[in-house]
Amino acid sequence: MSRSKRKRKKIQRHLKLYRSTYLSLLLIVASSVIVMGLANMLIKEESRYKTTVKKLVGSPEQRYQKALSLLIEGDGKQAWVMMFNLARLGDSAENPLGFGKAHLWVANDKLSHFNSDFIWKFPGLDQRGGNILALPEDEETAEIQLHLSHAISLNPELKKAYPLLAATLVSQGERNQAVEVLMNAVGHEDEPHPQLHIPLAHVLAMKGNDLELKDRMLYLFDTLGRTTRHSRGTDISGRITYILSAIILRRYEIADNALQILESRFSSNRANRGELKSSSRVSPLEQVRALRMAYHYNRAVAAFKELPSGASSGFAKTIDELELVVQTQPDCESAIAALSYIADRDPSEKERVKNILQKVLSASKASRGSKSQSQVNISLATLDPAATQDRRKLLEEAVVSDPQNAEAILQLTQVLLAEESPDYLRVEQMIRKALRSCDAIYHADLYHRLGEVQVHYQKWQKAIVSLERSLSKASDQSSVHQLLAEAYGAIGQADIAAQHRELAVQKAK
Repeated sequence: MSRSKRKRKKIQRHLKLYRSTYLSLLLIVASSVIVMGLANMLIKEESRYKTTVKKLVGSPEQRYQKALSLLIEGDGKQAWVMMFNLARLGDSAENPLGFGKAHLWVANDKLSHFNSDFIWKFPGLDQRGGNILALPEDEETAEIQLHLSHAISLNPELKKAYPLLAATLVSQGERNQAVEVLMNAVGHEDEPHPQLHIPLAHVLAMKGNDLELKDRMLYLFDTLGRTTRHSRGTDISGRITYILSAIILRRYEIADNALQILESRFSSNRANRGELKSSSRVSPLEQVRALRMAYHYNRAVAAFKELPSGASSGFAKTIDELELVVQTQPDCESAIAALSYIADRDPSEKERVKNILQKVLSASKASRGSKSQSQVNISLATLDPAATQDRRKLLEEAVVSDPQNAEAILQLTQVLLAEESPDYLRVEQMIRKALRSCDAIYHADLYHRLGEVQVHYQKWQKAIVSLERSLSKASDQSSVHQLLAEAYGAIGQADIAAQHRELAVQKAK
């Protein structure tokens, strides 16, 4: 081998060794960087966790309020740590742990895709979001229901937990369990919720195992009847359950007689004589009045359900009972909405309904009942949509009397945007305010309105964000698609714009 060849081979060995050493060093450096990066991430996460844990001090209520503040500030991760620490689950509804409000919050958050509004709707009314979403019978749904059961057990005053739990049960075909939840709520010995008579009536009208329900009600009717018919000292909770069982069994005469006895025993001049025992913060008078309302409301629902599907007449009996409902409780928004719906379905009843609503409005103004006043104004505005000025005046009054009424805000913004010179700035301010205070079920339509305003201002990117957020649950999806087509077209996304134009046509059919 020549000297030059030996020298060349020696150089190649050195180069090979150099490359190997270089690659090894490179791998070591890269690994070190990765390890250091991961270590820094872990340190940061640990620091965030320790910071969160430090905040887990004070009473459960204080910690709950702190978590809500963190959510508003945009620190969702820390808020979730705090909420789930407060919402620990026991092994059963009979063994509740944690803090009731946190359990309700967690359940609400997990059900953000679930529209429970149907439980408040009179049969036949347009249900926001269409068909009831069937929740799967899986571990997650079971956990949600357990969170709600814990919320009720720990904080019976949380009235929103009962209808939400009932709605999840209905969605799984468990109508009778939902009935039991709501009956326990309205007749609760310490924390009754008279307003829940309304969703109870609606759930009773839904499909379910009627034979099982009847057997259960007969048992309650017979058992409680023996103690309530003759005893003057029975607590009001037992009497409410007895009368409700009679109503459900459609033994209206018995229910009415029992109610009259209850009403006579609790007259204004005999208010606190101890004839009816009640340890709740809701007065017996309120409970009795709500039960009278429930009696007529259930009869109204029953009369309506007896009519053929799609009937456009024959509503006299239903209206009779609904009129008695609003005479008993002028603030019954579901009855007011039902009256408006019937008048729209049967024009021959429009004048009668308008007269009833005008009486409710007068009574509401006299008693300063802002919520019912707002709902009546909405209904009257809906009955005469062509009378634009009158409609705007009614809706303005509705918003003034109840600034958080999303239905009033949505209708008013629709009227304002349809005017010759729309006040876009005012509409935007109203919508943004409503988004901070209104129930989440209205957010889709509110974002639709906001997107419409942003399209007017040619804020295309912001409009797209708002409209995309509204798309899945908006009442008028055709309009949303049209606006999205305009916005995407304006930023040069012609293909996406074309897709939305096509979808707008499909949704309009």
